[in-house]
Amino acid sequence: MNLSELSGQLNIKIKWREGVIEQIDLTSSRPQKVTSLFNGKLLLDLLNLIPMLYSLCGIAQKVAALRAAESALNIRVFPEVDQARNLLVQAETARELGLRLFTDWYPDERGVKAELMKWFSEVKDEYDWALQIDPASIRTTYPSEIANKLLDILEPVLSKKLASETKECVEEDIWESSVLRSLKPELKSFFSSSETIELQSGCPDLDMTDFTVQHKVAESLKSNGAYQYCAAPVVNGENFESSAYTRRLFLNGLKNKDFKCGRKALLFRLNALEKTLQLMPEQIRSGSKNNLIHSDVTGMGIVQAARGVLIHHMELDGHSVSDSVVTDYKIVAPTEWNFHPQGTFVKMLKGSRVNLEQLPILVESLIRLIDPCVGWQLELDT
Repeated sequence: MNLSELSGQLNIKIKWREGVIEQIDLTSSRPQKVTSLFNGKLLLDLLNLIPMLYSLCGIAQKVAALRAAESALNIRVFPEVDQARNLLVQAETARELGLRLFTDWYPDERGVKAELMKWFSEVKDEYDWALQIDPASIRTTYPSEIANKLLDILEPVLSKKLASETKECVEEDIWESSVLRSLKPELKSFFSSSETIELQSGCPDLDMTDFTVQHKVAESLKSNGAYQYCAAPVVNGENFESSAYTRRLFLNGLKNKDFKCGRKALLFRLNALEKTLQLMPEQIRSGSKNNLIHSDVTGMGIVQAARGVLIHHMELDGHSVSDSVVTDYKIVAPTEWNFHPQGTFVKMLKGSRVNLEQLPILVESLIRLIDPCVGWQLELDT
């Protein structure tokens, strides 16, 4: 398997009859068994390999792997290490959200993407020392300086007057016009005519801070059907979503809103993406470590990445960093929760009313709002 095959894609077949989506068959060519190739490798060799294999959200992937390894070896790193790693994941999240927002949704009138890439490179260069197992050299972090530079990039293009996702604003639809007026011209026509589209509600937020949930996932990752589980994860038979959207709802104490109206549902998700990016400077400045989720399971590393919760789980043979060999390795990515055959994407679309000419852009918009980096192919049965 070469590196170009690692990302895979979603294959989506939709049966549409008389204005209604009757059936959705969703399969994935994303390779879950690639981690079996890690077995038998020296731990240090594997940790060097991870960022090369997983360039998408590479920082989050490396941090999850490091935390899984340190957990397996019962290594407790200094607080400054966690601080630096969290800053790196936050910086990567800001970069990814910014790139998607100003590529897929908003015109990049001020060259925000180029500025974000430059800013991220500077942060990575400064804190790259933390991306090794149990770093011996500890350095001071400067979150306020990083936050101020990010704010200088974002403030001119993200309105400070955007309505927050409070219950009052949701009910009064204050947020809707704020997002709609900022869209690329070619998207405004679709959203302006999408009031007649009816969507269903999605799945609840995946709460991996819950130790009970962590152990349920760990049990499944150690079972005979572990690779099948990685491809279609559930908890107690229930489907969950893990995305920037559900994360914003969780942090604000809101429940998944059943809008029915397609435009409201899509724009509210877009608003959540923008608000997540808008609040990144404040989160970085606060010094919080909420992107690193503490695990009660030995050998499990959990990171809140740009696209959702990323889970690495490993088992080792050995007692030190230098002599440890990987005996088992599993990864559960947010994509597999969100595009489960009975997950949020399918739940929102199945049974929905939509005109045939609007269907392709509806599918594309929803995919980008749930997981903007996944590849996909659509087949329509009309």
